[in-house]
Amino acid sequence: MLLNFLSFEAFATKYKYLCTGDGSRVVLQFDESKKLVITNNQKPHKYKIKDGITYWDSLKESSNAVIVNSFLFQKSTGKLAIDSHSFVSSFNKKYYMLCDEAY
Repeated sequence: MLLNFLSFEAFATKYKYLCTGDGSRVVLQFDESKKLVITNNQKPHKYKIKDGITYWDSLKESSNAVIVNSFLFQKSTGKLAIDSHSFVSSFNKKYYMLCDEAY
């Protein structure tokens, strides 16, 4: 009797979204198996989900600025909100975008 074994590769569940609004555009790449998100090809960040909202923060430092971005993404509606704050210049800006799944 000959037994055939099928090999299955484990694929991480990954999603990619293109978000646009107010003349800006953001690409989100989610890796659900690792709970990581990559925003515009930057370094990955851990995210959390509560009440259907996926959220994470990023920190960007340069010689004259420290900027914190807080992201809120609702997958069911495709809405993305970003709060951007600079601790050096007191810059505060909110962005609202709509996202479509990209392939």
